[in-house]
Amino acid sequence: MLEAAEEIFAARGFARASMAEIAAKAGVTKPVLYDHFGSKDGLLAEVIRRAGADLRAALEAAVTSATTPEEALGHGLRTYFDFIEQHAASWTVLFNEGGGSPAGTQALEEVRREQAAYIATLIAAEIAEDRREAAPDAAIVYAQAVIGACERLATLRTADPSLDADMVAARLMELFWLGFSSLRSAGPPSTASMPLR
Repeated sequence: MLEAAEEIFAARGFARASMAEIAAKAGVTKPVLYDHFGSKDGLLAEVIRRAGADLRAALEAAVTSATTPEEALGHGLRTYFDFIEQHAASWTVLFNEGGGSPAGTQALEEVRREQAAYIATLIAAEIAEDRREAAPDAAIVYAQAVIGACERLATLRTADPSLDADMVAARLMELFWLGFSSLRSAGPPSTASMPLR
């Protein structure tokens, strides 16, 4: 049922997708869909949660197989873009259709929070290797920045398929690794010279 819903939401968008069409594609009746998910809104939310869980599992497997922090970051970025390419319907539903419903928006934010928490744990462990103290909110801010950059570049690649996944992952890796390397060696820059509003 979730696969059928994901495909139809991705093809038609949340507003134009119908529960009747989803039920027919899944080989069930509409009442079965409503019994399981409550509404089309609830069905979209579950599709988003499932896509997010699949992405998380792929990223965890990629990072777990790495032997260095640099390798973990590189594997994670490449896996992210591979997932987007291999699961185009999931990508469409996960990031483009979440705003189609209140439950979808909430599910998308849950997915992002879970991803951010996981990435923040990795970042905090890496920073801690060379720095005794770190601002308590630093890792989560960095994690959100990673997620935002990846989402924007995935959207850019959807609009311009000529952008090679290897190239995009490599450029992003350069940007992140330069930043994280400087954090490990010197700590964050002083904010004393930053302009205040």
